[in-house]
Amino acid sequence: MDTKNTKIAFVDDAKMILELAKVVLADAGYKDIQLFDTGGQFLGHYEDEENEPPDIAFLDIKLPDIDGLEIIERTRKNNKFSNTIFVSLSGYFEKIDTDWLEYSGFHDVFLKPIDEKQLLSKIEVLVETKEEILGERKLTQNPEMLINKLIRSHIRSKVLEKDYIKKLISPEVFEILESNPEKLSPTEQEIAVGFLDIRGFTKLLSMVNDAQKMGEILGIFFDFVCEYITKGGGFVDKIIGDAVMWFHKGAPIEEISKQCIDVAVNIIKGMEMVNNVIRSEVFTDVPIKVGIGAACGKAMVGILGSPNYRIQYSALGSSVNFASHFCSKARRNEIIIGGTIIKYCPYKTEKRNHPKGKLPLKEELRKVIIPE
Repeated sequence: MDTKNTKIAFVDDAKMILELAKVVLADAGYKDIQLFDTGGQFLGHYEDEENEPPDIAFLDIKLPDIDGLEIIERTRKNNKFSNTIFVSLSGYFEKIDTDWLEYSGFHDVFLKPIDEKQLLSKIEVLVETKEEILGERKLTQNPEMLINKLIRSHIRSKVLEKDYIKKLISPEVFEILESNPEKLSPTEQEIAVGFLDIRGFTKLLSMVNDAQKMGEILGIFFDFVCEYITKGGGFVDKIIGDAVMWFHKGAPIEEISKQCIDVAVNIIKGMEMVNNVIRSEVFTDVPIKVGIGAACGKAMVGILGSPNYRIQYSALGSSVNFASHFCSKARRNEIIIGGTIIKYCPYKTEKRNHPKGKLPLKEELRKVIIPE
C-alpha cells in the first residue's frame, strides 16, 4: 500500500488537535483524512455502508459523549473494522502501556501534544507492520495469556497512577507503596485525629433537591476541607458521606495536636468563604456549617482491612473513636476536644458539659474558642 493513500481518522474533542493533525497530514501528502470531535460522529460516519472504514484511527479515550473504550467495544462487534488499527491518542498513556491497552482493543499509543515528525513516523511504521499488528489481535481473545504478559512486563498505566490511584491513595502513601511497601504494615503510633461533618445535612439535601447541584456543592466543600488539612500537615484518611476523617503523625504529640486543632480552626474560619464560592459558582444559597471533634493518643496506623475484599491506609484506636464522639457533640461551627489534646490546645477553651441523660465519658469536653 502507498502510505499516502492510507485512510486516517482522528477522534478528539480538542479542535486544536484535529486542526493540527489535518495540516500535518495534508502537507505530507495524505489524501483521505477524516476528523471527528465526538465518538458519535465517528461511529455514525463509518457505520454508514457507503463510507469505508479507516486504515488507522487515532482515538482519544476521554470523549464528551461516548467513552473511547465503548467505541472500541462497538467496533469489535462490527466486521467492517476488522482491518482498522486503533491507536490511543492520549496525554496519559505511553508506549509501555500498549499491552495494557491491547486487551481493550487498542494496538498502539500516540502521545499528545502532536509532534509532526513523530506522527508521520508512527503512521509509516503502522502501515509497514499492519499485518503483524492485526495478527496479534488473537491475544485479546485469550485474557489469561494477556494477563500473564502484563505480569511479566510489570506494566503499570500512568493514567491510573497519576490520575486515579493518587486520588484513592494519598501521594505520601503512594510514594511509600512504590519505594518501601513494608512500611505500610500496621504499627502503633501517636496521632492527633480530627472528625468533621456537615450539620443538618438531611435538611440541606431537601433544600437543594438536585443531585447534580448537590454533587457540585460537596465537591467545592471537600476540596476546601482537604486543602486545609493537607496544607496543615494532615493526612486525609477518608470521606464518608458528608464527613471527613483526618490525622497527623510523625512528630511529637504536642506538635501534631496543635496542627490538628489549627486545621480545625482554619476550616471553621474559612466556612464563610467556601459558602460564598458555592453561592457564586453553583448559584445556590445553602450556608454550610460543620461540627468538628479532635483527640490524640496512640493508634494502629497502616494498611488495615480485609486482604480478600478491601484494604486501606488508615488509623484505628480509642483516639479515633473519641474524636468521632466529640464531633457528634459539636454544634454548628464548633470544635469539641477532649482528653490529653486539651493541654496541647493553643487556643482558649471553655468547658462543655456532657448531654443530660447520657452516660458521661471520663474525658472532659471542652469547646475551642475560635479567635477573631
